Amino acid sequence: MTDPAQTIHPDFNASDADLVILSADNIQFHLHKKYLESNTGAFPGPGDVVVKSNPAGDTTQLTEPARVLEILFQFIYPKKHPTLVDVPYDILGPLSEAVEKYEVFSAMFACALQLRRFIPLYGPDIHAHAIRHNYPLLTDEVALYLLRGFTPLSTIVEKLPPIAIVPWAIINFESAKYSCNTSFACKGCDLYGSIIGGWKFKSGRFASKMPTLSDFLVVFLHKYQYSFFS
Repeated sequence: MTDPAQTIHPDFNASDADLVILSADNIQFHLHKKYLESNTGAFPGPGDVVVKSNPAGDTTQLTEPARVLEILFQFIYPKKHPTLVDVPYDILGPLSEAVEKYEVFSAMFACALQLRRFIPLYGPDIHAHAIRHNYPLLTDEVALYLLRGFTPLSTIVEKLPPIAIVPWAIINFESAKYSCNTSFACKGCDLYGSIIGGWKFKSGRFASKMPTLSDFLVVFLHKYQYSFFS
């Protein structure tokens, strides 16, 4: 039976469902395991728990609210998926994290694409998301915007994964030094994304250790034949 404090989402209430998902705000989603298994790579995710069993199947408590899950679960069924063009950032941001958490691959591109709409308002958050989840083109686009804007360095750095702080500080310093020259900024962002990718996935010259400031400088100077001190 459904707990009196819980309601069933009207769009996810199939009578033949064999799995019940409970949102953080106590909304039930009655789903089919076969679609979750075939269209997600990591379900349930970290922090999610199986609450109890009932005639409709196991109930799994998730950490996301219903307004995020009702969009997320549309991507696991064999039907036309939402475009997300009208989704506001207060939903799109958590949704983008949720599709990465549960590895809903069919939703990843749509989320990354629509995050671009909010770069002027939420640049540091989108920047951090793009780095964490390896979206190099989005990383570079946001970085270039931030370099040309007026967002304080402290605001940007506090959002960054630790692996990105050193390269961002260097790129920020050099862009300011040369008045955000477009040519330099584009080159800098391109290198910035590639260096972070190399560090994150333990490839190339950084395979055996966390890179240092001197590592970054060596790669920068080698790639662009540029001296910081000229």
